Amino acid sequence: MPPKKYRLNTVTIEGFGGFTESQQIKISEKHTFVFGPNGHGKSSVLEAIRWCLFGQAQRPEAEVRNIFYALRECAVTIELVSSSGSLTLRRRLRPGAARSDLTITDASGTEVRQADVFPHLARL
Repeated sequence: MPPKKYRLNTVTIEGFGGFTESQQIKISEKHTFVFGPNGHGKSSVLEAIRWCLFGQAQRPEAEVRNIFYALRECAVTIELVSSSGSLTLRRRLRPGAARSDLTITDASGTEVRQADVFPHLARL
């Protein structure tokens, strides 16, 4: 079976890093550029994608949760699309929890095992 080629479609960031409001970023099929002044979250978008996929921030000691986010839950959701369908990955860090949890669902909403998906994400 040839590997599936997934493309990042959307990123939704809630209470992560400097994000105090939920933000959804649509990723173009060709190019996406993120512009803005220093300290306004450009790098946090990339960090959020890394954290959602792998559960790790750039620095192991980094706090990913924004304490000023009203819901107090940190979550990043990414939608991946391929010619054979889509996947939604959602990583959450609940208040008081030391570890985050990852849920992966397919287009029908069926939960998918991480071990079945991650070999296909190597090309992402």
